[in-house]
Amino acid sequence: MKKGTFSKRWAEWVTQYPIVFITCGVLLALGLGYGGQFITISSDYRYFFGEDNPQRLAFEKLQNVYSKDDSALFVVTPKDGNVFKKNTLSGIHFLTEQAWQLPYSRRVDSITNFQHTYAEGDDLIVKDLVTPEELSDLKNKVSYEKLREIALNEPLLNGLSINADASVTSVNVFMTFPGKHSMEIPEAVAEARKLVDVFKKKYPGHEVHLSGDTMLNNAFNEAGVKDMTTLTPAMYGVIILIMLVLLRSISAVFATFIVMLLSIIGGMGFAGWMGTPITPPSSIAPVVIMTLAIADSIHILKSILVVLQKGNTKRDAVVEGLRVNLKPVFLTSATTIVGFLSLNFSDTPPFHDLGNITSVGVAMAFILSVTVLPAMITLLPLKVRKSNKISNPWGTHVGSWVTGRRKSIAIISSIATILIGLQIPKIELNDEFIGYFSKDNNFRIDSDYTMKNLTGIYQINFDLSSGESQGIADPAFLKKVEEFANFLRNEPMVTHVNSITDVFKRLNKNMHADEESYYKLPEARDLAAQYLLLYEMSLPYGLDLNNQVDVDKSSTRMTANLGFVTTSEIIEIVTRAENWLKKNCPESMHTLASSPVIMFSHISHRNVVAMFKGTLLAFGLITVVMMVALGSVKYGLLSLIPNLVPIILGYGVWSIFVGEAGFTIAIVGSVTLGIVVDDSVHFLTKFNLARREKGLGVDESVQYAFENVGGALVVTSAILVIGFAVLMLSEFKMNYILGALSALTIALALLIDFTLLPAVLSLSGDKKTISNKQSKSNTQ
Repeated sequence: MKKGTFSKRWAEWVTQYPIVFITCGVLLALGLGYGGQFITISSDYRYFFGEDNPQRLAFEKLQNVYSKDDSALFVVTPKDGNVFKKNTLSGIHFLTEQAWQLPYSRRVDSITNFQHTYAEGDDLIVKDLVTPEELSDLKNKVSYEKLREIALNEPLLNGLSINADASVTSVNVFMTFPGKHSMEIPEAVAEARKLVDVFKKKYPGHEVHLSGDTMLNNAFNEAGVKDMTTLTPAMYGVIILIMLVLLRSISAVFATFIVMLLSIIGGMGFAGWMGTPITPPSSIAPVVIMTLAIADSIHILKSILVVLQKGNTKRDAVVEGLRVNLKPVFLTSATTIVGFLSLNFSDTPPFHDLGNITSVGVAMAFILSVTVLPAMITLLPLKVRKSNKISNPWGTHVGSWVTGRRKSIAIISSIATILIGLQIPKIELNDEFIGYFSKDNNFRIDSDYTMKNLTGIYQINFDLSSGESQGIADPAFLKKVEEFANFLRNEPMVTHVNSITDVFKRLNKNMHADEESYYKLPEARDLAAQYLLLYEMSLPYGLDLNNQVDVDKSSTRMTANLGFVTTSEIIEIVTRAENWLKKNCPESMHTLASSPVIMFSHISHRNVVAMFKGTLLAFGLITVVMMVALGSVKYGLLSLIPNLVPIILGYGVWSIFVGEAGFTIAIVGSVTLGIVVDDSVHFLTKFNLARREKGLGVDESVQYAFENVGGALVVTSAILVIGFAVLMLSEFKMNYILGALSALTIALALLIDFTLLPAVLSLSGDKKTISNKQSKSNTQ
């Protein structure tokens, strides 16, 4: 079969049977789209971590030993700045009692139901710090001051449930979600918000902020839903407006819109069929698919319009436009799919989902662009003014300018790439999860307030084992636990430490007639065990020590709350703590810290390592594809330059002007790799066509490529840049970074394709035309 025969025959088939191709394309998209009814929204931050993630496994192991809870933290601030007044204490008691009724509530902690202990003769009294009966009797300032003194002198309360000046307090609700359906967390959050509204009406003069793990989970959920419902419509409007301006044809815009819509339906339907939950990262898939689908259509439509301008019939224009673009559009789609599929190397499952959904959407976009699009154009009215002018005369001037300065451009570009690339290692990775959300996000506002005014919500947990059953009563073990707690309290970023030793010291004091001199650890193991047993037997239902002590009393959980910290600071604190345990404690106490914030702190590093491998493989596959497609090892290798340099420059520029990023930065290379290849594929394909079919020299071939594809590259790049820039409207920081850095990289890719690539091609090839070389060889 002669070269190009299949492309031409395919184009002729499409124009001959447009109804058939439209029907088949629509049925394929709708068949996939039917799966959309099975789409679910994930509300679990754990989904960001693979099942074999070591930090996730460590945290789940801790939860299996103690309790598997997510917290909903009600932070209450009386406007008069004093918690210890009857109205506020009554409100806290009301909120505490009502919180027990929230869905999935297992435990509620507050200053009113704190289990206060004291001695009464030979008896140990364990009771709520503030009971309803006492509230009705609290009439004088002395009584309130006594409560204030008890609360602020209690290590388990001060810095956790109440701040140092008693102006802010909290009600902490621990929830256990069975995980039977995806609406459990949204249901609990909705009820918590209703309770806040009820509280504010019943007790005016109080501010209430909601934070905690449950609210974090729900924030991920709401961010994903909001991005899908706001960014996608915004993108539709922007893209349609741009296409109307650039294509100036309602028929062309309508056909492109149908391709775009069906591609999204196919990609998202695939997610439903596969049971893929939607998360903030995967929620942007429709915007990405839309952007990439338009790029395919634009190249074909621009070629059709150019042929029409020359006076050809519409059918001939469609055939020619599809014939010359079938191969490059297939190549760009294939390389884009390779780039997005490489996201499966990521350590973060939501990025696997983004890559897979987008890959299916891109595949659908290719199929529809070479079937439904040309078929619709064949049927729809399409009129353009006839013109014999070069489609984009500026291409000739740019081509001449670049080839005339090829050495200077190559040298300057090389130096700039090296200097800017050297800045990449300076990027600081920061994945503190509150920072994932914009400053006007409700969860971010409430969490920032909590950390500024009450306590740090970042926690690190240590499972400290005595090495024997009932061993937590061993004075030697308790001494080491106390020393470790003091070590953590001396860390500047630590706002509170919850240690079982504080309970033992208080009980020892109580059992010695509340004498302050006995506020210390028990010296005898049997006494310590008896104190703890007596205390546990006195605790009411739901307020036991299962969240601090394991079943056989062999280990205890210590929790440190952290204030505003960066990822690197968290890792440093954890490293110092783990090293302290190794240096100062017996081997049984050597443990690894675990918590959600530690999981997020390691996510960037793990993704950078994993995605380096994935991106490297994608580079290799794409280069091989380019070699085969261009029929030249040399040009295939040269394609590495316009594909690699923009990514280096993008990361480098980001480092210089922003300097900080989260784990999303690890995937930008793979995402943009498959996209920036598109421009170089189209440019090199036209360059190769000029060399082989038209027998032009290198410089003439460069100019030919500029004239025939330069305009389309500008249009598609502009659409891609705008499409990814729309992601900057997201409240979710990771999507913002992905959009901003991808848009920057794509813009730089166009610059490289218009300067460095043609300069390198001009330097690397024979300036003589192929026809001249052939004629010269024939005369010899």
